[in-house]
Amino acid sequence: MEAQRRKRNELIGAMVLGNGVRQAPKREEAPLTLLADSIALFLEHVHVHSPDKPRTVRRYTNALDHVKRILGRKMFVEVITRPDIDDYR
Repeated sequence: MEAQRRKRNELIGAMVLGNGVRQAPKREEAPLTLLADSIALFLEHVHVHSPDKPRTVRRYTNALDHVKRILGRKMFVEVITRPDIDDYR
């Protein structure tokens, strides 16, 4: 515990002096996911995993078409917010 206390004080001192300031590594920006691509992938997944349920695919297709209309100009999954989802519901 004494060693931890000394190390903590050493780091605090370095930060105060400005020569021990650490910066978080910069993240590379992840590419945005198109909503249309996500919907297509999901519908393909449903079709593959429920081949004997074509009505399920149709219902999901209709629901997701409605979602696209509600979201309007929001083309990327990452920009969809909780209020957007609440508006859909």
